[in-house]
Amino acid sequence: MTRRICVLMFLFPVVLLAQSETIKIDRIGFNQIHMAGFTLTSNAEVNVKGVGAGGEKEQNKIHNYQEDPFNLYAYAWILDAHTREMVWRMTIGNSSTDWWNKTNREFDENVKLPAGEYELYFSSVEPAFSTGFMTLGRWLEKMLGSNDWEDYARKWNVTVSPVNSSVSDAAVLKYQRAMKDGAIVNLNAVG
Repeated sequence: MTRRICVLMFLFPVVLLAQSETIKIDRIGFNQIHMAGFTLTSNAEVNVKGVGAGGEKEQNKIHNYQEDPFNLYAYAWILDAHTREMVWRMTIGNSSTDWWNKTNREFDENVKLPAGEYELYFSSVEPAFSTGFMTLGRWLEKMLGSNDWEDYARKWNVTVSPVNSSVSDAAVLKYQRAMKDGAIVNLNAVG
């Protein structure tokens, strides 16, 4: 009897560890999209945690296609891999400003997801307020000033845990290509 209990006590943590993998995306620079996939074998509550960047409030007007209506320029989202439906997204409402840096925004949220396959994305674009006409002042700032944005970007990341298994970005791209090849209609150019 004691031997069975010892075996159970030894195997129990292994079973728990096998079911609680963490998926992480980090080292994100400007104008990049990083992705990874993960699987949940049963309905689960996962923790989505990380740091992105954005403004203080959502925008009422969008001035160009690069602007985000949620006023974020470094943010994460999760898609259902089969339906392509967005099941979670970083917003102003579910994130808060970093005390040291008012442009970075921290998020830490529990999300209930049904069993299935998911894709995690993190995107960053140069903020709209730093684009536009290149003035002498902007040029001097770019050449001589400190590059705070690169420092801010070092903190950007997202983690999702626990997940049953993780999938690399190459596997996600392969899956997306297979879906594209099997589509009845594929709109990939306007001309």
